[in-house]
Formats: sequence, C-alpha cells, structure tokens
Amino acid sequence: DIKDRYSNREIKQLALDRTSISKSLSLSASQRIKKDMKVTGDITVFDFEGTKSSGGVLGFEGTGFDYFYTLQLVTNNTFMPNDVVITGLGISDKALYYAYALTFSTQLPLKDKLRLIPELRFEYQDQKESPENKLKQRSTMRADYRLSKAFRFEVEAGSEWIGDKIGGDSSSTNLFLTTGVTMS
Repeated sequence: DIKDRYSNREIKQLALDRTSISKSLSLSASQRIKKDMKVTGDITVFDFEGTKSSGGVLGFEGTGFDYFYTLQLVTNNTFMPNDVVITGLGISDKALYYAYALTFSTQLPLKDKLRLIPELRFEYQDQKESPENKLKQRSTMRADYRLSKAFRFEVEAGSEWIGDKIGGDSSSTNLFLTTGVTMS
C-alpha cells in the first residue's frame, strides 16, 4: 500500500508531480454565404506541459505549443431535409510533425431520434525530424440514437489505414467499434 511507504505530504507531492497542465486558446469565426451554406474557421493554440520524475517514475517532456488551423464549408438540406454536410481542410503544426487533412462528413436524420454520421478523413503527416512521413485514411460510420432529452446511445465503427511515405512498403490497418451512452 502506498500509505505504508510514503507520508500524506509525499503522496500529495507524487500526485502533483504526475499531474500535467494543459492550456488552450481558440478563436472561431463563421460567415453565412447563402441560406443553407456557411464557412467557418478556427485557430487553436494548445500547450501541454510535462511532468517531473519522482517516486521511481520517469516524468515526460511537454509537447510545447501546437497550432491547429481549420476551414470548413457547412451546408444544410443538401441530400435530404435537415441534413448537415461538412467539408473541411485542416493544418496542424505539432511538436513532431506538420499535418494536412481533408475531411468529409454528413449527419443524416433518418427518424426523429436517429442520425447516421459517416465520415471520411485523409491526412498527410510531414515529420519534422525524420523522413518517415505518414499518410492516413480514416473511415467511420456512427449511429446516434436519442433515447430521451437527457440520454443518447452511440455506436461507431470504422477503420484507419496508416502508411509510410506514398509508395512505401510499410502500412497498418486498424478496425474499431465503440459504443456509449451520453447523459446531458
């Protein structure tokens, strides 16, 4: 037991040493172009601090500042009444790499309480200190069922393919399934 090895003051200090601080700042803007169309943009700055080594556990370095820029075209009533279609471009300047992303998603209201939300994302990662650049493709299908005003049930299935440089010989594919209940 940890209380047999450390005093309460030492336990508190170990907890503080393991606690990282993150800070973020976001600026967003949107402009309606037509009745069912708007453009949105976001700039986000994120800082994730590291932790100290103590109690036999190694700390880790923080990431420093990460920068995210997104631009989206959002349309409504494109394929069916009350749908939402989002086409997005994103650029990230992270500690280890630059990322360039293109995203397509839609929210399709099938019934009063049920929505299907397919998404397709392509991302290219340009590593800053390595020639091991990556290409990613992620496809998901999510179903969102509103049980009541306070509860929602979600299920999401998808795949993610990650490959090294375009034309490279190393790649992996991950499949996933998640479910959850959300209470608001």
